[in-house]
Amino acid sequence: MKFKFLNRHYGNLIHEYEINTQSLIPFDTLPLLKKYYLDNIEERKKINAANLQLTFVEGFRDIEVNAHNELKKLIEKFYVTENNFGTGAISLYYSDSNGGSYDWHDHYDPYNISSIGAVFYWHNMEKDNGGEISFKRPHLPEYRIMPQVDRLYTFPYWLAHRPNPYMGKGERYCFNWAYLSSNRIVNKITGDVW
Repeated sequence: MKFKFLNRHYGNLIHEYEINTQSLIPFDTLPLLKKYYLDNIEERKKINAANLQLTFVEGFRDIEVNAHNELKKLIEKFYVTENNFGTGAISLYYSDSNGGSYDWHDHYDPYNISSIGAVFYWHNMEKDNGGEISFKRPHLPEYRIMPQVDRLYTFPYWLAHRPNPYMGKGERYCFNWAYLSSNRIVNKITGDVW
């Protein structure tokens, strides 16, 4: 897959890349993922988990491994990385006009201070329907990005973020992934240090 750096947002804290979403998670898997997500929603609520790790979806292992490897290639192409000690599973967050999980959260860990979060989407969100991803730092105003298909957004994993309620027709599908490192990470194009 080809990747292209497009832009940075919110100072230097969010990077945007052009990707081929279909080659990461094929659109024809949507019925399977939606069914599995909704069939297991009560179990995830019991453990306070809003996401579904694709590793647990029966028959999805090869797709998840391929997407995982492609995302790792993107990180290693655009970032100087050292001491990588793993990656997070690819997870699906689903929401529609009936609800979803909208809490502010971060993934701060003093041992993983430079880990990278990455998100990509199956659908474009229409203006005024919600579904944006928001980012926040204590000294900066909230920053929102309207998700677009074939875009990947990376950010330092310690940056607070949340999905905004989606009020449009249909559903919002967001895929999350993380690259874990104990060293500071530097973008090779911009020089941004996370």
